[in-house]
Amino acid sequence: MDASAIAKLQETQAAAAFAADLEAGRPASALPTEFKVHDLEKFAPERRRFRGSYHTHLVDAFARYIASIRGFVDAPVYINAEHVTAAAYLNAGTTENPGHCDDTAWLKLQATAAFAAICKLETHGHRLAQREAAEWMEDWREQVTAFDGEGDELPTNRAIAAIRKLKIEASRAAEHSVDDMKTSASLLESIEAKSEQGLPHHLIFTCEPYHGLAQRDFYLRVGISNSDAGCTVLLRPVKMEQAREDIAREFSELVKNALPSTCQVLIGVFTP
Repeated sequence: MDASAIAKLQETQAAAAFAADLEAGRPASALPTEFKVHDLEKFAPERRRFRGSYHTHLVDAFARYIASIRGFVDAPVYINAEHVTAAAYLNAGTTENPGHCDDTAWLKLQATAAFAAICKLETHGHRLAQREAAEWMEDWREQVTAFDGEGDELPTNRAIAAIRKLKIEASRAAEHSVDDMKTSASLLESIEAKSEQGLPHHLIFTCEPYHGLAQRDFYLRVGISNSDAGCTVLLRPVKMEQAREDIAREFSELVKNALPSTCQVLIGVFTP
């Protein structure tokens, strides 16, 4: 008997041993390196078990799929409030009888275009060129309300015009002092931005941060800086971390209320 015949015999014996391990439900089996296992499920008229992955950006659709369409009223659902996502493992099983965790439902809320515009300000360091700032306010005029330093509302058109027509005034003051024992000099330089229309002190940007969540107000502080390259307008969102925490809490409550009370809802991320 040559080497190839011996190898074939070993493969046959390994295959028989592997089949016996499967039938006995053993957790592992020893196989030769070149041994390949073929899944025959695709040739059968039906799958061995149901599995799949459902994705949606709607809370109601997520809850309906879990409880009504699939009929899992006690499925474990894990909410990642920071990333505004939720995941359900419908065949997770129990500690005594664990499942494969490959039958899942996923929820990821979509940020609105308006909220994305605010977040983009952060990525730009809150700084916009004068023209960009005016055009940004024009693009989102339905969401923007401008206020002066006294807290009085400014017409949006007037606030935009004020940004478009900025006037930078510079002043310098020098002071000299001389006595018998000491000579001193000081120089004070100030730059002030003005506009005939009256510059806005801050903006209130009103929008839904994510589709399905409540509308909320975002406070944007307005500032002006000047350089040789021209004026820069600072639109800085205030307390954005606090706003994101509030959004996360609202999302968590929304998911909990949409699901059956018997569902096991946990805050966090589960990795099968």
